[in-house]
Amino acid sequence: MDERFNDCTLYGEFGPYASLAFSSDGTLFVSFIGSEILPLLRDAVPRHMFLARSADGGRTFATTRAYEAPDGNKDRALNKAPTLALDPSDPKRVYIGWGMGVFANSKEKRRSMVVASADGGASFAEAVDVSDDQGGIYPTLAVGPDGTVHGVYWARSFPVVPPNRPVPSVGDPGPVLPVYYVRSTDHGKSWTREPIDPGSQRDNRSPVIAADPKSSAVYMTWWGHRSPNNAAAGFNQDRDIFFRASHDGGKTW
Repeated sequence: MDERFNDCTLYGEFGPYASLAFSSDGTLFVSFIGSEILPLLRDAVPRHMFLARSADGGRTFATTRAYEAPDGNKDRALNKAPTLALDPSDPKRVYIGWGMGVFANSKEKRRSMVVASADGGASFAEAVDVSDDQGGIYPTLAVGPDGTVHGVYWARSFPVVPPNRPVPSVGDPGPVLPVYYVRSTDHGKSWTREPIDPGSQRDNRSPVIAADPKSSAVYMTWWGHRSPNNAAAGFNQDRDIFFRASHDGGKTW
């Protein structure tokens, strides 16, 4: 970690503290959040995204700031839950995903962010929000052998009852939040998006996605409920683990 930005777990986090992966050339990558220790309220502290890379098996690291959080805008400054994906065919292509935004008293939606590097993590392009107007939590990512970037995330609700969304019956607390699948074929510059599961009112951790490095197969799994109204009064149902597969690079499931 940078000596200045040496706090990675400010007041605890939602999602992973760090993510690790080896590239095809043996480089070890670690994505993580770092912030200064400042006399500010939790949501007001800018949390930056970093990527550390090691070419000697973790003995030494070079660290780059992949996203600089702004000061004075908590909806863009509070970043958390870094995820990581590497291109199996091109070790220079690195992708980081994370969640941006506050839980309460927000003026903007929460975002599912992705940032890409084409030089092995030495520099990064502008970060992209892959969620729609409803917003989302942190995405998990995977890269296929053709360079397609796949991602999944759980939607959030902004505003509380967003327009043109399915709303539960009267008395049920809140809208249903779907699971979205996203895909980029231009190295993270632009993304397509589709709901992959209806989801539920009370979302959980983001789904997990994996891509076969030798074929066009993509797999995702998550846990939740078959009933979408899982926050309604009297709801009592076991959680289940769900699995979906695509054999054409995410075109159909």
